[in-house]
Amino acid sequence: MRWDLVRAMSIGIMMGSLIGSQFASSLPAGWLALVFSAFIAIMATRMLRQNAASADRALPGAGGLFGAGSLIGVASSVVGAGGAFITTPFLVRRGLPIHAAVGTSAACGFPIAVAGTIGYVIAGWSAAQTNLMVGYIYLPGLVFVSIASMLTAPLGVRIAHALPSLSLIHI
Repeated sequence: MRWDLVRAMSIGIMMGSLIGSQFASSLPAGWLALVFSAFIAIMATRMLRQNAASADRALPGAGGLFGAGSLIGVASSVVGAGGAFITTPFLVRRGLPIHAAVGTSAACGFPIAVAGTIGYVIAGWSAAQTNLMVGYIYLPGLVFVSIASMLTAPLGVRIAHALPSLSLIHI
């Protein structure tokens, strides 16, 4: 895990997540579904077509990491994902070993989740809510996903360390 990269990207990630949540909440549902579908199709195609991720660029400086974090944050909050599907390939293509890239991108998921949650609370504050919602956040879902993530994260780490590096690139 590269904590220096997590720190360098986190402010951009959080700003991007806040902006992305506001953007996503302003889109009509049909457009949001289209953006989500297109993004997933593009990412799946890239994963299937790539034989192996290899370093082809150096890590950028602080400004480049902030910018990359901002874009990752926007994309993650718009499609409602943790960002590892963008962060890991970004880091691997910049020379990080796959295990370090996976660990670093997992740590980047926390600021994405915090800022995205805050953004969707703000965006949905005036929307019709039930007792179980704060903004657009459904509290039972938040609790369930948080607990499930904490319980299964150690299993994911064990599996990742048991697999050869090239297997992780293709997952």
